[in-house]
Amino acid sequence: MPIRLLERIAYCEIPSIGSRSSSYEAKLKLSILGYLDGLLNTRRGEVFVDKNYGLPNMSNIAATFYSGSQRAIGETIVQQILLYEKRIQNPTIRENDVIGSGILGFVLEGMVNVLESGELFRNFAIEIDIRSSGRITLKEKRGL
Repeated sequence: MPIRLLERIAYCEIPSIGSRSSSYEAKLKLSILGYLDGLLNTRRGEVFVDKNYGLPNMSNIAATFYSGSQRAIGETIVQQILLYEKRIQNPTIRENDVIGSGILGFVLEGMVNVLESGELFRNFAIEIDIRSSGRITLKEKRGL
């Protein structure tokens, strides 16, 4: 799946994003991060056309956290990616040290096709930080 239409329009309108120095791979990764931010910060049941879209409510995760729940949350994230973000192939998730003010941390890894035409798959790793409020922040993990 290529970059979405609205993102291509935005890249043309914003010089720093649409410049020739920005590669298709960089734009694709930004597109995926933006989409995942929306997907993972949407609470299940908030999207009326698809009741399964998004994650369960984690707004009080600090009070309800128990042993084994981190693994279950990670599995739920992977299930959402398998259903709704087809550009990431073979997603896997592992527990990670918490970054910043979060209480849970993960690293999501998968393969993405970085060519507009043809196939060239590269590893794409994303750091996922879940804060006590339930807000999820994403950041590309570099230097694998």
